[in-house]
Amino acid sequence: MTKILKRIIPFIILLLLFIQVVSAQYLKSNKKGLSASLQSNQMGIVFPIWVSNNSAIVPHFSALWVEDAGTDYAVGLSYRKYRHKNSSVHPYFGIGASLVGLTIKDEDAIIDYIFGVNSGAEYFFSDQFSIGIEAQLNVSKSDYQSLRFGNPGGLNLNTGSILLATIYY
Repeated sequence: MTKILKRIIPFIILLLLFIQVVSAQYLKSNKKGLSASLQSNQMGIVFPIWVSNNSAIVPHFSALWVEDAGTDYAVGLSYRKYRHKNSSVHPYFGIGASLVGLTIKDEDAIIDYIFGVNSGAEYFFSDQFSIGIEAQLNVSKSDYQSLRFGNPGGLNLNTGSILLATIYY
């Protein structure tokens, strides 16, 4: 478990520092949200933070813990650039990076790294609530023990999609 913490804690610290620095630069547009996301069979928590009128940084987290077996988790950061906000539909494109891991009881952590581009849209019912969909094209670097992408230790190209429901405050 300490090996996994040594790999994740620096990533989380950098993520939080980045969010703080960017948010401080755009205090006027500091609208934040809380999203529930569904990607494949994983449920996640997403925290969109608007840093200007047309861009947001979007940290995300998901975890699945099974007693006496292990934990599957993901932590990452995306950047969204919205094309226009003139109607209820706000299309965007962006980039993102994630660290996806698996810890199995009494074994070393298995960590995969994912980098990608995305495009999607949010439909705003009001200023405080939206639903959205996102398509992704990702490149991943698998751990040499990982079977997540069927290519242990290799590079992979894959697609993904996410459904989102967000409450802004």
